[in-house]
Amino acid sequence: MKVTFFILTLFAVAPQLYAQNNAAQDYVSFYQKYIGAIKPSFCPMYPTCSVYGQLCFKNYPFPKAFGMACERMLRCSHDPDNYKNSFNYGFIDFPDEKFISDTLRFDDFPFPKTEVRKRHPMRNDTILFINHLINTENFQSALLEIERQTFYYGLTPVLFKQKLICYEALRQFGKAIYEYETLKDSFVKNDAEVRLHTAKIYDYAGICDSALSVLRTTNSIDDNNILLKFNTFTAVLEAKCGNYQASRREFEKTRGTSSKTDENIRLVDEIENLKYKKPGLAVGLSMIPGLGYIYSKHAGSGFISLIVNGLLGYAVYTSIKAKNYGVASLVGFVGLGFYTGNIQGAAASARRYNKTLKKKSLDKLYDYNQIFFY
Repeated sequence: MKVTFFILTLFAVAPQLYAQNNAAQDYVSFYQKYIGAIKPSFCPMYPTCSVYGQLCFKNYPFPKAFGMACERMLRCSHDPDNYKNSFNYGFIDFPDEKFISDTLRFDDFPFPKTEVRKRHPMRNDTILFINHLINTENFQSALLEIERQTFYYGLTPVLFKQKLICYEALRQFGKAIYEYETLKDSFVKNDAEVRLHTAKIYDYAGICDSALSVLRTTNSIDDNNILLKFNTFTAVLEAKCGNYQASRREFEKTRGTSSKTDENIRLVDEIENLKYKKPGLAVGLSMIPGLGYIYSKHAGSGFISLIVNGLLGYAVYTSIKAKNYGVASLVGFVGLGFYTGNIQGAAASARRYNKTLKKKSLDKLYDYNQIFFY
């Protein structure tokens, strides 16, 4: 697949300059329709290299897009530990995170669950029924029942929390945040459990500062269990934002009410002392093809980059030696794409490695404190 796509990419340099990107997309579409569709193999990356190339040519100038498409082929199927592995799609790798939908971005997050206590003396059958709908993943039906109850009896903190849980499960974080921020009922908005779950949604949406702000501005909390969750979640978010001293202070507040304090502080120390790769150094090393990748712990991509760039360079040399300057120019152009892609990719690989390294350490903190189930 990669070889065929590579050959088709050669023809993308032929059209006039004004039509380069459109021509490249046409050639990739031709490959997808008539060649890729009948091949028995499949791309382990998502999106596939051909779709990745289309996204590049559609959204970036031709020189950059060509280098990015070449660089993706160097990385395809190598170094899986540096990519998010989605069970349904494969190894996630887009040209830019803005192309990733929330459904795909958070497909490995667990669906939220609620407590159903049928024998509780203060039970509310309507709330129990909504919880049942949530636990059976009938989120749209749960939202409809919540709207019905709100219409007839008014909004309560419990109903609004259930609505936030449904939005979380449906990955509709923007809608949840909008409804919270425009909520005029201060009794509901200031409820501790509502604010705790709102902070969780801000965190899922990647707005860490807002999540911390919601937790910090909450009124005094009488329930020790909820207070423990607030302190723990605040500490985790401080670590995520890089405020390690503040994180340790928050975890110290849990001492006496939690047996996890010492281990949590150790995990924060571990995150603070992570050894990151320097993108600038990766770029410098990539002047020799592949070394930047190898430095960034993308050894497989590094070896492929060295081989491909070496072969293309040798092809240019032998073509010039044989005075076949047309072939030398064409192969040289393609070689330049792979070489510049190797340089761009080395810096991106260093950043990818750093992000993955921190995420894995943060995941330990999240999992240890069961934040996903708040």
